[in-house]
Amino acid sequence: MPKGCQQGEVESAKSRCDGRPVLVMMTTAAMTLRFLRGQAQFLTEKGFDVVLLSSPGVELDAAMFGGCVRTVAVPMQRRPSLIRDVISLCRVIVALRRLCPMIVSASTPKAGLLGMIAATLTRVPVRHYLLRGLPLATAPRWQRPLLWLMERAACGLAHQVQCVSASLRADVVHRRLCRPEKCVVLAQGSSNGVDATERFKPALTNARHELRSKMGLSPAAVAVGFVGRLCRDKGLVELSAAWRQIAARYPEAHLVIVGPAEIDGVESHRAFESLKSAPRVTMSSEFLEARSFYEVMDLLAHPSHREGFPNVCLEAAAMALPVVTTDAVGCRDSVIDGVTGRVVPVRSAAMLASAIGEYIESERQRIAHGASGRARVLRDFSPTEVWIAQAELFECMMAAAEGRRHSGR
Repeated sequence: MPKGCQQGEVESAKSRCDGRPVLVMMTTAAMTLRFLRGQAQFLTEKGFDVVLLSSPGVELDAAMFGGCVRTVAVPMQRRPSLIRDVISLCRVIVALRRLCPMIVSASTPKAGLLGMIAATLTRVPVRHYLLRGLPLATAPRWQRPLLWLMERAACGLAHQVQCVSASLRADVVHRRLCRPEKCVVLAQGSSNGVDATERFKPALTNARHELRSKMGLSPAAVAVGFVGRLCRDKGLVELSAAWRQIAARYPEAHLVIVGPAEIDGVESHRAFESLKSAPRVTMSSEFLEARSFYEVMDLLAHPSHREGFPNVCLEAAAMALPVVTTDAVGCRDSVIDGVTGRVVPVRSAAMLASAIGEYIESERQRIAHGASGRARVLRDFSPTEVWIAQAELFECMMAAAEGRRHSGR
């Protein structure tokens, strides 16, 4: 019996899930749950009773994945707020006492901290922290000590810390957030892999031409894509500066931007307004429908300042698009420089423009690097391989918890 659970609660949990171990997967914002597409169902088939815990909203309702998992809504916010965070923590504790989970797996910084504290206080046998990135890496200097303490606490309370890329793991260890032996990367990285066989595969020529025609792109146009939140950390300022150079030099270039605007400063505002008013720029906030936009693109630009492992780079590669990204943590894991795309220095608009220009000038190189990128995704980032590794990690952690229980630790 998991410590901290009453007998009645255990029997209730068993009656709900037929004795299967309850796995609570927790994120701050329900939008993050889209990265669990397919994984929650797979874990259910592997014998777990999966419960998704996140902030309320339509995204959480949609995350039930056809009713195979349960959801629990607990309001949480990304920014630190002592009073609201304490209230959220109390609500998470109440939810965990009711669910009596065997495993709590939390990701994103706020959910990671609240989840690990609540799981510790309720004596959940297995505590797993999934690190998707480190916001402290690009946060204002005055915020970094607090964010460091939050991450250190979450890592310290977890039995296992999982990083989504090798460079993120190296950064976590370097910042002394977690001991090396406690920090792992599964398979080749990524938190969910990419479905390159069905969901993300190159469009048929006729369908591509039809979509490009609807967007006003001529057959000769070279579409440079950007998919992500429009903010400073995603390289919005560098993208705007690079585009000014590209637009002046290449009249056939067209920029397709997909993602919501999250303007976070004067520089970001100026960059956004510059792109918004520029000719040959198409903008759409329909981030969840990004797949159809990949079909009209010829390459992807991803000038991010920090990541865990950027899914958009894998999605674009799966669609046979070359990717230009930066050498930031996480980003450099997503591209093999000179093989599947180009890796340029962080915050260098000039190098970003130069790398994009090379692809605009050479269709042959675009095709070759795009094909190599798709082959890599098919080989190394199959969702099933990632899910199997995740299930095996949870099973190993449960076995270790059983060993701790028998040893009295």
